[in-house]
Amino acid sequence: MKVFVYGTLKKGYGNNRLLSEQTFIGEGYTGGFYDMINSGFPVLVPNDNGMVVKGEVWEVDTKIEDTLDNLDALEGEGVMYDRREVKVKMANSDDWVTCWIYIGNPKYWGRRMSDSNVTDARYIKEGYLEWTRT
Repeated sequence: MKVFVYGTLKKGYGNNRLLSEQTFIGEGYTGGFYDMINSGFPVLVPNDNGMVVKGEVWEVDTKIEDTLDNLDALEGEGVMYDRREVKVKMANSDDWVTCWIYIGNPKYWGRRMSDSNVTDARYIKEGYLEWTRT
């Protein structure tokens, strides 16, 4: 099972420890469009007028106990974030893969998600969104 990460689960960030026994596949870009809220950590909001998101694709071995449960707990799955399947274009090939991604739950983020321009300008790169700690 593949997971697309775009924030504190990426290499070099503290929560990447949860993926330490997993396999890094490579960088990729979402097939869908999003806004990115800055809450000290990124929150993606689907938006047809938004931008693609650059992140990392990881292969999560479901035989390693608790990995998905730990990711769900970190992300507050079902409360703060919803885990969904999306298509991701791999950065160094023409391959598309299906990945799980954590998207902001509108019941939790409500008001901030309804703003017409919620993307933090610091994360807008050349044609895509990329979260980095500043």
